[in-house]
Amino acid sequence: MWPWEHLALGYLAYSLSVRLATGDPPRRREAAAVAVGALAPDLIDKPLSWSLDVFPTGYAVAHSAFVALAVIAAVGAVAADRGHGRVGAAFIVAYASHLVADIYYPIVFGEGPALSRVLWPVATHPGYAVEAGTLRRTILYLTRHLHRLAQPGARRLVALELAFLGTAAALWLLDGAPGLRRGRSPESPVESSE
Repeated sequence: MWPWEHLALGYLAYSLSVRLATGDPPRRREAAAVAVGALAPDLIDKPLSWSLDVFPTGYAVAHSAFVALAVIAAVGAVAADRGHGRVGAAFIVAYASHLVADIYYPIVFGEGPALSRVLWPVATHPGYAVEAGTLRRTILYLTRHLHRLAQPGARRLVALELAFLGTAAALWLLDGAPGLRRGRSPESPVESSE
């Protein structure tokens, strides 16, 4: 899954869950926590694999469900202790959405779920057939993805992608574009002009 797709899914998951629980849209700090949580597994594992050769693939420690349980517990405890429960929840929902998406995303391409992606160190993947650093590997994957989208039968995939990203963007705008708009945020008190 691409970073923008992880961001969209993380935002959709958190915005809908917080609206359901409280009736309120996400706030600026929650939106930032969603962005960090949604991208954290890839921001950790991909460079460790692609540039530093610590792991054979980009699905390792930060994608591990076992590690995720510890991360979720730690983030939840620290956020609650500091009175930032919603910010912690935003990170947790987005982080979990990343792992779930990496399991089920292959279904979009007619493959089965890839549960092994989140079972490190119990399950590991063989190394890549082509060695490439972070930039070269990103370009390689982007080129493959664009080629796939250009195929005659890819209209449905493109429509699904656009609908998904459009829905996330529309919800984000409906929520007041938290994290982008300047000015007083719902979590900061109104400053006196005196």
